[in-house]
Amino acid sequence: MVASDLSYLLFYDTFLHLEHVEESQIDMISFNSPVILHEIRVVPVGVAGHPAAPMKGETKPEAFTLDFFAKVTKNKNACVFEPVGHLDYSLSNISLPCGRLGLV
Repeated sequence: MVASDLSYLLFYDTFLHLEHVEESQIDMISFNSPVILHEIRVVPVGVAGHPAAPMKGETKPEAFTLDFFAKVTKNKNACVFEPVGHLDYSLSNISLPCGRLGLV
């Protein structure tokens, strides 16, 4: 296996929104350098998300919609984001395959 074919856990944390609101809520994850994503996964309540992560998922409610965006890498000084995926999260649909999506 070539090093570029290896997959690593890049981020594991909890986003907490105390109140349910109808309008959009935005959370952001930033990396210090460009990354290539193969999958975005939302971890259900009580499930271990990864062997390297000591905590379990706290995802609530049991169903919701997520839209994912990435910073456009063509102009590093511009603050422009493009849509990269949509997930209708439920206990039976927890991941968004990304192929080899390059992000900043």
